[in-house]
Amino acid sequence: MADTTPSITIIVSYAATHPTTGESLKFNKDYYLNNHVRDVIATWTPFGLRGYDFVEFTNPNPLTGQAPPYLYQMVGYFDTMENLNKAMAVGQESAQKDLPNFTNIAPVIWLGTKSVEKRLS
Repeated sequence: MADTTPSITIIVSYAATHPTTGESLKFNKDYYLNNHVRDVIATWTPFGLRGYDFVEFTNPNPLTGQAPPYLYQMVGYFDTMENLNKAMAVGQESAQKDLPNFTNIAPVIWLGTKSVEKRLS
């Protein structure tokens, strides 16, 4: 079976603490999922958003007993980097304005190209 999974990934991560001030993250998960994500999906879908995952990291980390460096993460999937760039250009201003409605710390954003995917059953 051919792999039809999109190859471009955007990862939006919310740090547990501010990187310079040490202030703890305040994050309104209900607002984020029910308002912010809804708006991002509506804006990005016409530009090739194929799906997303939301991850809430266990705190403390059961493997280390320590707080994780990031508490929340949204992963979005696009078919091309060009489409992701278009989506970001259209939605960036409104997304930035919405930040104070759900968090006190701006996210860290990574973009990547999937190079390997292996699903086990």
